[in-house]
Amino acid sequence: MARHSKIIAVINQKGGVAKTTTVQHVGYCLAAQHGKRVLLLDLDPQANLSSAFGIEPDALNRAIFDVLKGDVPLSQIIKRVSDEYVLDVAPSNIELSRAELELIQEINSTYLLRSALTSPFTDDTGADDEGPYDYIIADCGPSLGILTVNALAAADYVLVPVQPEMYSLQGLKALEQIIDRVRTRANPALSVLGWVVTMHDGRTRVHKDVVELFRKNFGPALFDSIISINTTIREAQAANKTVFQRDQSKSGAQNYAALTDELLRRIGD
Repeated sequence: MARHSKIIAVINQKGGVAKTTTVQHVGYCLAAQHGKRVLLLDLDPQANLSSAFGIEPDALNRAIFDVLKGDVPLSQIIKRVSDEYVLDVAPSNIELSRAELELIQEINSTYLLRSALTSPFTDDTGADDEGPYDYIIADCGPSLGILTVNALAAADYVLVPVQPEMYSLQGLKALEQIIDRVRTRANPALSVLGWVVTMHDGRTRVHKDVVELFRKNFGPALFDSIISINTTIREAQAANKTVFQRDQSKSGAQNYAALTDELLRRIGD
């Protein structure tokens, strides 16, 4: 049976909601604990995802911006970040900050990422030793610009991390509108996988109340799994590691393991 990659865009136009942390840990968990072949795409000029895996953005000769411009194929920039699992990163650097000015001028600028994600990355070519990635996850920057639109146009699913704060709801209308617009005009198959609460402090009443408000707004689209505030995650990232590698007994590892399990159930994998 032919295999096809499942492509997930992790988006929210608000910064600081743990998008990169979510991509890093879900990607690692899929590869290390579920044996999936995983490619992570860094679509943020800040390149925090790249740095989280020990890749030096300033030392890169080529990065994702060069791929989107069509200067090099995706295969030439991919970095393997694990000796034990198929966990790869397509890194970014500050050059990607030119995307809004330069990529918009390209023909079919909405589909630049989709054009780069060709076989054998996404489809079974019959090579059993390689084959496609099982999951390709895009870490999008805090905007709804050309890079996020490219991720949505290429994706099968959208995952939205949200903080349990009242003002988090304010920008979600615009986010839902851009998803609907891309679905209508560029990618009819795009599906919202769900909204996941991150940076949750269970000790505070306000966070508990906001989560209940989210459940009323999003219904079953809100993941049951919640990512709690955890200092071990920050400590692990400072050492270019995931919380799984630092201490699997901590709540951060347990939260992201539960989220990954729920993600797989929702996809039906």
